[in-house]
Amino acid sequence: MQVFLLPNLEKENAPFCTKKSASVLASCGAVVFIEPQFSALVDAKDVQLVPKEEGLRRCDVLIAIGGDGTMLHCAKDAVRYDKPMLGVNAGRLGFMTGIEAEQLFSLSRLMSGDYKTDTRMMLDCVHHAGGTSGRYLALNDIVVSNGGLSRMIDVDLSCGEAEPIAFRADGIILSTPTGSTAYALSAGGPVIEPSVDCIGVTAISPHSLSARPVLFSAEKVLFVQPSPQSRSSVYLTVDGDQGARLNAGDYVEVSRSEKRLRLLTLNEGGFYETLRRKFKI
Repeated sequence: MQVFLLPNLEKENAPFCTKKSASVLASCGAVVFIEPQFSALVDAKDVQLVPKEEGLRRCDVLIAIGGDGTMLHCAKDAVRYDKPMLGVNAGRLGFMTGIEAEQLFSLSRLMSGDYKTDTRMMLDCVHHAGGTSGRYLALNDIVVSNGGLSRMIDVDLSCGEAEPIAFRADGIILSTPTGSTAYALSAGGPVIEPSVDCIGVTAISPHSLSARPVLFSAEKVLFVQPSPQSRSSVYLTVDGDQGARLNAGDYVEVSRSEKRLRLLTLNEGGFYETLRRKFKI
């Protein structure tokens, strides 16, 4: 098996996790790739130094070392090269990661095929702006908001031929089941089991006390557009690190993507055990 390590050195525990991961995998006979810029973190005998694109192309498994933000960043590479990804939690919550820092010895199970694979739904997002369009891929969520300013925005959400739903709030979140434990959860949205394909819509600090989260079938195509009466600036953000400003007449089209992330886990108990352990239920 050939494994590519992608550590996030902004995480305090990442250097230890990187060195230990390389050591455990190499001792089991795996070929371990890592970028030259991380060579000081590992023993030279345990790894092969390769450029990022080569590592992504040649590996059988991509291992992201960090937290959920690292997972989001690396997921785009994993999907682009159609590689399964395993996350090592070197951060705090690490809800998406498949193994904790104290369980790195379990990486040997990759060699024997003793792991579970989940496929995670993703969202296609198209920003229609006049005659042009910007395309994005989201694993967690698509957010239309006020960009952090202390002013509410007015946006319309439509699905098919039905009358649009008007939101007056700081913004709205359109999330995947994977993203239901992220920003959407903090805004009052439900936790969605990852195997349930649907699109969650949650308002951020809505003006109306009757505003509630709504789950749409993954078969639906949703459209979000700033209302004509909205006087505040409106921004699109995808997975927290991509986006654009929505000008008058712009709208966002959201649908289930044909692309899916293959996520590996070495934790026992699956999603429900992770839910209990992370949220201390």
